[in-house]
Amino acid sequence: MKPGAVLVNTSRGPIVVEPDLIEALKQRKTPRRARRLRPRAACPPTTRCASWSNVTLSPHLGYVHEDNYRIFYGDTVENVAAWIAGKPLRVINA
Repeated sequence: MKPGAVLVNTSRGPIVVEPDLIEALKQRKTPRRARRLRPRAACPPTTRCASWSNVTLSPHLGYVHEDNYRIFYGDTVENVAAWIAGKPLRVINA
């Protein structure tokens, strides 16, 4: 990937070679990674990559219902706006 690129993986399938990506993230060769959480772990527990500054994770919306969409996307917009303002909400690893 070229410098400044962002990898956004929204696939349900394993389209990325996870060990290679983890190594690239460790070495900062891949500048940023965004990932929707899948049913299995988004990052191997031994890497603790969820706390890395070059990794962004988002939840998986597994059940489609109007109320779920309203809450999920409302929270998402609120989270992005708060992050842009420099006051992130719902932070797991501060």
